[in-house]
Amino acid sequence: LQIQAGFDRKKPWSDKAALALAKKYRFASVWLDDDGDPWMQWDIVTGDGIPAKVFLQSINMFRDTIDDAGDIVFEGED
Repeated sequence: LQIQAGFDRKKPWSDKAALALAKKYRFASVWLDDDGDPWMQWDIVTGDGIPAKVFLQSINMFRDTIDDAGDIVFEGED
């Protein structure tokens, strides 16, 4: 499974900042769209199935990562 979230910044974000975010969050891939807005993608390996508890833990980890990343992405913006 693959989940993703994007951040809509007022000003384009730098490649350097996106790379730093990708480095901080090992299991998330980060890229900039055409407007310079950062996006994060998270893959969940399911194999032959995944217990509900493990799936929910993965979703919660992604949510926590997005919350933390949002603080970084919007730092300094009004």
